[in-house]
Amino acid sequence: MRSTWGMGLAAGLMLAGCGAQSPEDIAAQEEADAQAVQDVLAANTPPPMKVALMPMDYADFEREGLLGASCAFVIDDEVFALAMPDIGALKYNGNVERFAPDAGSAEGPFDTRAKYDGRELSFRLAVSGTQERTGDELWSQPAQLSVHDGYDRIVYEAAGSAECGA
Repeated sequence: MRSTWGMGLAAGLMLAGCGAQSPEDIAAQEEADAQAVQDVLAANTPPPMKVALMPMDYADFEREGLLGASCAFVIDDEVFALAMPDIGALKYNGNVERFAPDAGSAEGPFDTRAKYDGRELSFRLAVSGTQERTGDELWSQPAQLSVHDGYDRIVYEAAGSAECGA
């Protein structure tokens, strides 16, 4: 009988040692766990890529087959991004890079998309405001271009205009 009582007492003492933690202890542990996760993520995330967009010209469009209905993101009469129904383009590091339209993003003028995805980067072309006719088949309206890295961090952002036409 004594041995059963002794084992019950030992089990009860062990359970008491594993008893419920106070809400303050739980909150402190959750905060420490969240900070540990953030520390691991920060240690394993590379710094943002430095991107300097270069203007594209007609020779780039012709060489890359980028002719047809499109919206060009323009600053001071220079094209820095091109959005087409089936492809997007940016020029950086001396090369014209191609991007795939994100079919889940909003549709823009001339069947373009608001977002285009590439291997290293993605870009978003936000067209807003009132369209102004600037030619026979050409319209212009205010636009915002943002280029994002693989971690969805903005690595380039500028305001300009979208020159859209066929």
